[in-house]
Amino acid sequence: MLIGHEQQDAAFADALRSGRMPHAWLLAGPAGVGKASFARRVATSLSGTQGDFHWLKREVPETKRPKDGSEGKAEDIARTITIGQVRTLLARLRMLASPASTRTVVIDSIDDMERGAANALLKTLEEPPARTIFLLVSHQPGCLLPTIRSRCRMLRFHPLDDDAPVDDVAIAQPLDDIVRTGDVSNRLRSEIVRTIAGAGASERLEALLAQANAIAVRHARSASGDALLAALDAHSRLSALSREAKAPSADNATIAFAVGSALASLAGDGAAG
Repeated sequence: MLIGHEQQDAAFADALRSGRMPHAWLLAGPAGVGKASFARRVATSLSGTQGDFHWLKREVPETKRPKDGSEGKAEDIARTITIGQVRTLLARLRMLASPASTRTVVIDSIDDMERGAANALLKTLEEPPARTIFLLVSHQPGCLLPTIRSRCRMLRFHPLDDDAPVDDVAIAQPLDDIVRTGDVSNRLRSEIVRTIAGAGASERLEALLAQANAIAVRHARSASGDALLAALDAHSRLSALSREAKAPSADNATIAFAVGSALASLAGDGAAG
């Protein structure tokens, strides 16, 4: 267990025990808080003695690799994870995994992927290979393709001196309740505003937007007719709020309340704010 990341360990352990392990995890938070270390430890544990473990990161271009086999200078590292790297990885994943092991793929970081590489990975996240777990490290999850975020369970990481970490479960519950009830009294929306207030508000708002977008996408996949139109409209509103949240003058409380209103439009009785 990594000191200071007990909540993340517990969330992963609970998913493992439940038998409903998500095939993709988005390990999100500021750089330097232990996301990659957590991913390596989890991947090593899941892969077991078979060692079916793949690590994808920016590489030193072949033409700049020192002949002595060392990693090369920092300035020689490629700027992006390329589509060629992703295609090579996916070709390996098409090979059958050992029945006794779980394959793990760590991408550190998915923020570094060029657009074509991200699109190639997305297709695999939509139809993942059997017994394969993806651990995607991200320092700026709000900048990722919404379709990638929606196919992952987000696990937030925070600086060890942050005394008010984001509780993903607590955020998810009000959002689900808003969709279920329509939040006619605005009580749940006000609760969301309180949740993202204080130190680290921008990070909390980012987590809120990611979860809300994932809910809208899930509804769109299973809906038809007017319900589908409502889900698409909610997703469009949430995407606009995500862009608004990046502005220097953004009012986090107003945006958080609007997130709740977008989800309230998905309520069965049509209640919305």
